[in-house]
Amino acid sequence: MTENSMDQDDLSAVQEYTIAGIVLLLFSLLYWFLNQENTTSADILQPQKLSETSLIPERDNKTSSIQTGLISPAPPVSNNTIPAITQSASWQSGAEDTTTTVTSTTPVETPAAIPVDTQPTALMQAEIERLQAENAVLKQAETARLQMAQIAQQQAAATSDTQSAMQQANAPPSYTLPDGSSVTLAPSGFEPALRDTIRQQVHNTPLVFDNIQFDSGSTSLHASSEQQLKAVAALLHQNPNIKVMLRGHSDDIGQAANNAQLSLLRANSVGLALVNLGIDRQRIRIMGMGASLPLESNATEAGRQKNRRIDISIIE
Repeated sequence: MTENSMDQDDLSAVQEYTIAGIVLLLFSLLYWFLNQENTTSADILQPQKLSETSLIPERDNKTSSIQTGLISPAPPVSNNTIPAITQSASWQSGAEDTTTTVTSTTPVETPAAIPVDTQPTALMQAEIERLQAENAVLKQAETARLQMAQIAQQQAAATSDTQSAMQQANAPPSYTLPDGSSVTLAPSGFEPALRDTIRQQVHNTPLVFDNIQFDSGSTSLHASSEQQLKAVAALLHQNPNIKVMLRGHSDDIGQAANNAQLSLLRANSVGLALVNLGIDRQRIRIMGMGASLPLESNATEAGRQKNRRIDISIIE
């Protein structure tokens, strides 16, 4: 009887392990089935919002239980990533009184991201090329305009320089007096004629002053004569090696002796004015000619006025 009861106990234990194995297999198949179903549903439907709960079975040495975590809504996911569905199963073994937890994670395949075409389309490329061509044309036009403006500016500057040079060339030269002041010759008349005579060294050719005036019946120079006297002094100062002769002339009205003396005194007044302007008196000689060398007839007032004169000539 003892052996039979031991055989029955062994057979009961085998059966118990067999049943436990079958149950474990069934739960594994059920877990696999549920996992496949949840995976398919995750691709099609959004998970429902459920609160997580856990079933805690009563402890039983001969009873196995499974704990399945319910799916909770997934948090917002970026980068097209779908979180994996995680399920856990736990069972207890009555014999060892321990708890084992099995976690299975099955990633859900997400559809491949559709590549975005970053390259411009043919229409966009054509528009870009057109705009680039227009910009190139505008740039060339602006460059040409700037070059033309620069050329025009250079031409204007050259014209201005030429005009200035011509004006300077045509302008009467300025001469320096012995005291350092400057004087400009008249553009025509006696002053440029005396300048040319000095340059050409023409001797004994008298030139008549055209702006030397005396007060009536006097040997005193009029104030209007000052400018021409300065011009003569400047020319003599520029040519220090020449000597000149100053001659006075009169009309034939009155006595010849008085006319000769008056003409000499007037020539002397001109010479003294040149000396006062800085010309050495040794370079100046004076003569009184009276009415001996008339230019015009003394029968008219116009003729007599021309005969009353002062002339200058180079003698050395």
